[in-house]
Amino acid sequence: MAIFPQEPASAVRAALEMRDSLREGMREQPFGPDINIAFGMGIHVGNMILGTVGDHERMEGTVISDAVNTAARVEGLTRKYNTAIIITEDVVDRLGHVPDLRINYLDETVVKGRAGTVRVYGVEWARD
Repeated sequence: MAIFPQEPASAVRAALEMRDSLREGMREQPFGPDINIAFGMGIHVGNMILGTVGDHERMEGTVISDAVNTAARVEGLTRKYNTAIIITEDVVDRLGHVPDLRINYLDETVVKGRAGTVRVYGVEWARD
């Protein structure tokens, strides 16, 4: 999990760069025909509570919110839609026009733990 306090475009670009780095690494160091490394990322925006839990011997940072749960559920949809990065409509609305990104509508779906539906989109570099 990562938090991007500025604009959602920073999170989307970081996800795409991570995906590209993985692809490049796979080309440079192939693992063999039986090994396929893939990942999925879900990006959502919203308010959250950020804090630390624990005691003096073990402390851990954590975030709690509906936005965090939604991002995690959207990440799980990457397998269903066979795309590495999925963003929600809330992210799309805050992005505005970003010329280096191509955004494709995927579906309106229900995610566990959330009332109503969520519109989800795949995202790619415009140059791909």
